Amino acid sequence: MLDLTKSFKDILNLNLPLAIHKSQRPYVWDTDKVNRLIEDLEDFKKRCDKKSFNSLNYYMSTIVLFKNTEGKNQLEIIDGQQRITTLLLLDYFANGAQSILKSNPESVIFEYSSNISAQNIQKVKLFLKQDDVFNRLLSIKDIINKRLIFTVVEVETEDEAFTYFDTQNNRGKKPSIDVVLKAVHLRGIIKDEELQKECAEKWESIERFAFHGINIPGESDGFLYPFIKCFLWRSRTWKFNKASFSNDNKIENTFSRRLSSSDNNIIGFYPQNNIFNNQELQIIDGSLFYTPNPINISNLNKVENLPFQLRQPLKKGLTFFLYLEKYALIYKRLFTENENEYSEEINLFKTFYKKIYNSHSEYMKQYYMLCIMMYFDKFNEVNLLHFAYALDYLVGAERISNYYIFDVKYKNINNNYNVLDAIQMAYSPKEVIDFIVNNKEIETKKIGAINKVITTYLYDTKHYYEGGIKKQVPYRITETATDNENEITKIDLIKELNQLVEKRKSWLLNKINT
Repeated sequence: MLDLTKSFKDILNLNLPLAIHKSQRPYVWDTDKVNRLIEDLEDFKKRCDKKSFNSLNYYMSTIVLFKNTEGKNQLEIIDGQQRITTLLLLDYFANGAQSILKSNPESVIFEYSSNISAQNIQKVKLFLKQDDVFNRLLSIKDIINKRLIFTVVEVETEDEAFTYFDTQNNRGKKPSIDVVLKAVHLRGIIKDEELQKECAEKWESIERFAFHGINIPGESDGFLYPFIKCFLWRSRTWKFNKASFSNDNKIENTFSRRLSSSDNNIIGFYPQNNIFNNQELQIIDGSLFYTPNPINISNLNKVENLPFQLRQPLKKGLTFFLYLEKYALIYKRLFTENENEYSEEINLFKTFYKKIYNSHSEYMKQYYMLCIMMYFDKFNEVNLLHFAYALDYLVGAERISNYYIFDVKYKNINNNYNVLDAIQMAYSPKEVIDFIVNNKEIETKKIGAINKVITTYLYDTKHYYEGGIKKQVPYRITETATDNENEITKIDLIKELNQLVEKRKSWLLNKINT
């Protein structure tokens, strides 16, 4: 391992061209972050000028390079591509024809396969083109050209690169958890560069979900990391009445540190039932006979149909990438707008979800969606709509009885009712539905306070089950009687809403028993 201090320009004049390793996430710096870097360099220049420190360098931390001499013959950035990409853009605008990208383009082979990178780079370029920003770049041109330095760690093998990467991570230098997971699992793919490339592309395709309007309610950090945090991590750890809040360390433990390495890129499946599941044996001439259902082998070629389970043991490498892709595709199937590609049962569920959960608490949506994902994973589409009704009976009971909904609410609800474990342990959809419907505590929930969200929820629910004209939320709630048809007293509204609450179970039973 070679450990040197080099200037920014020197890094781009090494013996081999600089490229981005396949483990790296897209370029994600926005204009605010670029602007902060410019401000830091301006402040550095100002302080140096004040004290005549004209040769003092600005330290840009460490970059890790893997010397890939097998075929490609290039230096690949394992850690540092966000900073290097940004500096190349600053250099391009500050130095024009003398910039690295103009004067020495063969020194850089940066290939961005993700639309995320392209869009963010374009936004930064437009920002740097602005006259005031451009003039600021000119003022720090000398800093960019001569006084930016890095510690450059150059390694001969990918294993050595990732070992260094992990060591730095454990010492407190924290790359984002999605970068860590991607790097760990790419390294877990054994001696198959083409497979590594395919898995990196799978990862990036899931990252792009956010650009197609597929998001996690209440989360603004793209799609992939919130999906891992709110769905995959919770589905695996919210059990035995011990639900807890996540953090990067817990997520890394679950999906990296506690996983063993795979041998020869073998994928492990753990079917929860054997071949006799839900089948009948016949006695013919005194002997037992079993006729298995036919298996459509072509279905196994679709990642979505691979027989993973949300809570099954995982290993590093290919297994994790396929596991992630399968459940991201299931999320897309269940919670996106497109109805043409899916079955009638899923489309009916989507209609219900869209009508009832459109304006609800983001935490309420997250928990509802998590339970739907767990159910679908166990029973697929069988009685999905009936389960959705029953789940709403439970989840909605908490909505109507609480003026505010905080994130701790549904963590505590799962510890109380333990729906995820009930789904996991059930043999049939009916068991899960009965588990919810027969819970007497749900029937005790009443309107404690009123607000627009609670009122809208109950009006939407009534309209879904009973039809007719949907009632509008009163314009104003008063303390005293009023003749205005757009107003209602608080007492009358609470009475009306509690009457609807009392109908919730009968609405549910009428639907699931017909």
